[in-house]
Amino acid sequence: MTLDEWQTTRAVQDRFSTVMTWQIESFTDVGGNKDQEFVKYIDLPSKTSQRFELAINGPQKLLREHGWATVDAMGVSRALNDYRDFIQGSKAEFGVAKHTYVATRSGWFSDRTECYLASGRPALVQDTGWTAHLPHGDGLLAFSSEEEALAGIDRINSAYSTHAHRAAEIARDHFDAARVLPALLDVCGR
Repeated sequence: MTLDEWQTTRAVQDRFSTVMTWQIESFTDVGGNKDQEFVKYIDLPSKTSQRFELAINGPQKLLREHGWATVDAMGVSRALNDYRDFIQGSKAEFGVAKHTYVATRSGWFSDRTECYLASGRPALVQDTGWTAHLPHGDGLLAFSSEEEALAGIDRINSAYSTHAHRAAEIARDHFDAARVLPALLDVCGR
């Protein structure tokens, strides 16, 4: 990722967001879709004053009934500028992982979350084991329960500028192509 493509001074809207697919066919044999995990957090909007918006390919009516604002994922993700605008207009990411990643503690981490961090947007994402490999606590926060998710929302909102600054630092230190590619090429033997 080239960070200069994601850095922004754009005004932040008061919404935690993400871009997601509710179910995909590739995990039918292991029952590992995102819907299985997301239902554990479906009532989250009723337990906080924080607003949420999901760009989702999934049951928008059901999610709206539980307090989630929704938009069509394809409309947000079809073009890079639309995707970047959606992320950069967000206050932070709230990301739930696919069940198979959570159940296996695979360490999976989303490139979408990297985009939030590179935009200086904090990320509150479900722990799949990635916390063993990346810094977390400021700018990038993990949760494994509804209580931890609510605490993370409060932490981000109570010191937003600190978390936003730290998010950009994490992106620079761990995902910037200028740092990642030379190390990768060294491992591959150039």
